[in-house]
Amino acid sequence: MVYLYAGLGVMMLSGIMAIFEMGLAVTGQSLLRPPEDVYSADIVAKNLDKNFIQNLYDGEWEKDFKNATPPVAISCTNLLEPEGYSWKLLETGFFKGSCAANNANHRILVELSSGVFAYRVYSCFVESDNGKCSFEQEV
Repeated sequence: MVYLYAGLGVMMLSGIMAIFEMGLAVTGQSLLRPPEDVYSADIVAKNLDKNFIQNLYDGEWEKDFKNATPPVAISCTNLLEPEGYSWKLLETGFFKGSCAANNANHRILVELSSGVFAYRVYSCFVESDNGKCSFEQEV
């Protein structure tokens, strides 16, 4: 009889916890704190990214390439270069043919000729020893 009551108690507690978890999942909340985002905490890197992306996407520097005779293709050698960064061409991995620039633990990736767009910009804080962003890691 004791085992029956102990089993029923465990089942009741499991049911209550399941209902509690479903309630939290519906509202999008969690009991655990989300991990701290180091990117959001670094104002300098955020401002650098913001300025770099605004300058890259404003189209002004791109006009020189399009209006040249003959037109010049965008490459790692003629991209805007933020202070303290230098571009290098990635020769392996998922972003093969893209440009990457590192400065300490901050990394900017520019994927060239990515379908509809002439380029796409990615930015991250490097947390691994290999100097790559977490989304660059091959599984």
